[in-house]
Amino acid sequence: MGMFEQMDARVFQSNASLDEAVPTAVYQASGIQLVPYGPGMWSGRGRNGSWGLAPDVFIRAVPSPQGTVLEVRVGAQVDSTMMIVFIVLMVFFWPAGLICGFLAHGDFTSKRNFLLHATWQSLTAQLGPATATAYGYMIPPGGVR
Repeated sequence: MGMFEQMDARVFQSNASLDEAVPTAVYQASGIQLVPYGPGMWSGRGRNGSWGLAPDVFIRAVPSPQGTVLEVRVGAQVDSTMMIVFIVLMVFFWPAGLICGFLAHGDFTSKRNFLLHATWQSLTAQLGPATATAYGYMIPPGGVR
């Protein structure tokens, strides 16, 4: 996981169609449109936010004995212009570069946490109550039968 990434997983007992419920819930929560790129996997990118950081959302559904585990990862894509500005600041005026770097990281971290919270709220409204995975989800050897 990168510097801007955070992952969270929850177990849902719902039998609802995830192909429709997951993209709808994420769009309602954040305005990010998800595109399926595999069975039980979706990906989407938000609009450019402050400091040149745009959120990336990756969701994976994994069947497990406890139910369906939804794993949500939120990361960031850095705009190339802002990366160049940051490098120039670090080379020619490093105190301003450090301050801008800390401010950008703090701002994106708070927005990422809000995005995760809003996504879980919307998914819970669509799929029913979920339980957090205390130690990560466990799939038995040989898969689920």
